[in-house]
Amino acid sequence: MATILIVEDDPVIGSSLHQIIADAFDADVILETSIGGAEQHLSGPLHFVLLDVNVRDLTSFLLARTLALSGVPFAFASGSSRSIIPDDLRSAPFLAKPCCAQAILDAVCSAMPLQARAGTRQPKGG
Repeated sequence: MATILIVEDDPVIGSSLHQIIADAFDADVILETSIGGAEQHLSGPLHFVLLDVNVRDLTSFLLARTLALSGVPFAFASGSSRSIIPDDLRSAPFLAKPCCAQAILDAVCSAMPLQARAGTRQPKGG
């Protein structure tokens, strides 16, 4: 089973993202509301991570760099402009909030290895 981590400090957005992804994938979907909480999952298997750019008073850039060095696919989701992403992370997918369910699912599918999403269910809409 795939493990998908969502790092989002807004509880409404986090719950929505969790529901969208959990409905579409046979995966262990974990929601963390802080960078520190997310870092606790770095030692375990991660197949995809969706990162809010601004999480409480921190950015997720250091976490993104750690994921990149570990080969874990990730995407940013932010209400800010893509221009705030540092140059070394600009190749990562970027979702502008608010984003539709289909854009979220497309980001997960395009980044996650095929074998990790073997249990993918058909999305219930977009």
